[in-house]
Amino acid sequence: MPNFNEKTNFIWKIAELLRGPYKPEKYGDVILPMAVLRRFDCLLASTKEAVLEKAKTTDIEKLLNKVAGQGFSNKSEYDFKKLLDDPDNIRTNFESYIQGFSANIRGIVENFEFDKEIKKLAENNLLFLVIKEFNNTNLHPEVVSNAEMGYIFEELIRRFSENAEAGDHYTPREVIKLMVNLIFTGEDEDRVEELALKQKRQLITKKELAALEKLHTGKTLQEKIINVLKANISDQLVKNREVFDKKLKNILKDLKLNNGLYKAVLMGLSERDETADYCMKGGKKEADTTLRDTESIPLSVPVDEFTVDTGQHIEKEKQNILDYVDKEVKPHVKEFWIDWSKAKIGYEIPLTRYFYKYEELKPFKEIMLEIGELEQEIQAEMKELVG
Repeated sequence: MPNFNEKTNFIWKIAELLRGPYKPEKYGDVILPMAVLRRFDCLLASTKEAVLEKAKTTDIEKLLNKVAGQGFSNKSEYDFKKLLDDPDNIRTNFESYIQGFSANIRGIVENFEFDKEIKKLAENNLLFLVIKEFNNTNLHPEVVSNAEMGYIFEELIRRFSENAEAGDHYTPREVIKLMVNLIFTGEDEDRVEELALKQKRQLITKKELAALEKLHTGKTLQEKIINVLKANISDQLVKNREVFDKKLKNILKDLKLNNGLYKAVLMGLSERDETADYCMKGGKKEADTTLRDTESIPLSVPVDEFTVDTGQHIEKEKQNILDYVDKEVKPHVKEFWIDWSKAKIGYEIPLTRYFYKYEELKPFKEIMLEIGELEQEIQAEMKELVG
């Protein structure tokens, strides 16, 4: 399986970019979720523009998923390629990209607790490099089959585990396995059929047999969850997350799901509703990350010196920022707050302002005459071609 080895080795080389800020046993905390996201990115590439167009008129995930032709979708303007066009805002844009996924995929990403790794990668100037390298590998099913993708994950998990000490397996391996079982193999049964055929012919290895058992376990659990949910279908619309959480836990209590899988189910059955109650966390309103926005505010205080740490100057600009927000944001946004940890100083050169020279347009009649002349020339040339 040359494609499997080639892709596995390529991804392993990306992992080596993490050397320094990350210990080898922690590479998986970054590489595994990034591989998942890149796989999804490749799957959605052909329908990206159609989904964005549909998202202009609806926010219903089922409809967006249908346009995407998958069991999930992404309504963010970004993909791995477009993220590379704006290195200065790579973290903000990448977080926006992840939030653009449908709830079932966001649930998988949240199980990785990937927000911590994004922060760490950004702080060590690695996020752009990692995204760039993953953008260079094609993980589309036409290139890497579901069976190969499963093997790639198993092999990566094995390599990361070799570097870990006893008891040091924080990488969410069970989440990976569930993701492989319920997402990739849920699209088709290629790998199950392949392994089942090997088992029937008594050609299956111990490793493959274990993988087949895991696949069957995952599929059985998936069917149980679906059947329990179908048996508890209700016309009641619950608009309070805490109430819905209690109801869902009661429905699924006999299945004894681990926290990660339960959260994925909860996300998959939830959707954003502006008329619903606020989602609370620690007694405070929880931020809706899909509504994040940034503003470019002109400096009001001269910069004394250019330093890497701009914190002191940002402190001087606080009142200027507050005045700007009060004037430009407050009249248009019902609720908002400023995340001062994301404030930074940057500079831009408005090329149009300094170099653009206005040229008066030709009169409309003159333009139409030129168009008429061009049409006549084209018609004459077409006659020559036709004979």
